[in-house]
Amino acid sequence: MSMKMFTEEEPKMNDVEKARKRIPIHESRNILTVEEDPNYMYRWVRDYPAGNVSRFKRAGYEFVIDEGMDVGDVSIDGQRAVGGVVSKMGDPKHGTMLHLMRIKKEFYEEDQNAKQAKLDELDKQLFADANKPGFYGRTEISRAKEIEETEAAKLKK
Repeated sequence: MSMKMFTEEEPKMNDVEKARKRIPIHESRNILTVEEDPNYMYRWVRDYPAGNVSRFKRAGYEFVIDEGMDVGDVSIDGQRAVGGVVSKMGDPKHGTMLHLMRIKKEFYEEDQNAKQAKLDELDKQLFADANKPGFYGRTEISRAKEIEETEAAKLKK
C-alpha cells in the first residue's frame, strides 16, 4: 500500500486580504496619523461646537483633500471618497466629525510665538510682584523645554 503525500501551496494573499489582516483586540491602533507635507502643520478639528471649523478657517487653516493618502491603520470598512475632505467619525454618540485641517508652518509658528509672548508677559508680571518690598520667599517657573535643556547641560558636565 502506498501513501500519497498531499502538499498544499501557500495561498497567495492579494492586497485586500493583506489589508484585512486580523488585529488582536488588545493591540493599540493608529487611527489618526496621516502622511504630512513638511511645509504644513496638521490637526484634527471637531465640527462641534457650531462655528469651530469656521474659526479655524478664519485663522488660516484649510481642509486636507484626500488624494489617496493613508490615514492611520487600514480599516475593514475603508470606504472613502477620494477627492473629498479627509474626515473621520469623532463621537458616534453625538454625531460629531473630525476634519483634517492644515496651516502653513510659517503661520503656525507665528501663532505659537504670539502665545509664548503672552506667557512670557504673564511670567514677568508674576516675578515683578515677587520682588516688591514686603514679599519674601521664592518664585520659580520652569517649563518642560527649559527642564530638558538643564538636564542635557548636567549630563554634558
